[in-house]
Amino acid sequence: MHIYNPFTYPFSIMFERLIWKILWNVTIRPFPRAIMNYWECFILRLLGAKIGKGCKIYSSSNILIPSHLIVEDEVCIADDTKIQNSAPLIIKKGAIISQGSYICCGTHDYTLKQFPHVRKSIVICEDVWIAAQCFIGPGVTIGQGAVVGARAVVTKNVEPWTVVAGNPAHFVKNRVIKDI
Repeated sequence: MHIYNPFTYPFSIMFERLIWKILWNVTIRPFPRAIMNYWECFILRLLGAKIGKGCKIYSSSNILIPSHLIVEDEVCIADDTKIQNSAPLIIKKGAIISQGSYICCGTHDYTLKQFPHVRKSIVICEDVWIAAQCFIGPGVTIGQGAVVGARAVVTKNVEPWTVVAGNPAHFVKNRVIKDI
């Protein structure tokens, strides 16, 4: 039988998570997203997150480790997004993560009896749209301009300027931008 070890993070990360959870639950979560966006970004920066200009991080989003979050300009992280960023999560300029999505940088090595926690960074490139309720798995890179269809499960890299959907996510078509 495997016994979960809660001390797989250094004390500094555990302390950061504790402070973040207290601040999030008391000063951010209870308020409407429009009112608290600047305050939430301020608190995230205070705890080590790198947040660009013009970002929208909704108050109902849930971020595990602020210091592992790197967000460039004009990024949107929508309602009820869960970010399990046990490793660095990099979200580049203009990316949108829609409501209810789960971004997961951690897994376990099931080939070992101890079931150790494995952490792998995720990169979400420029102008990506991750539609509602998607799962993005550890170690994945979503290429520039890609679209991940609603409720897709992404466990492998997504090529730039493509549309993927399904479980597991598969290529649907190339993304072509039309001039209006």
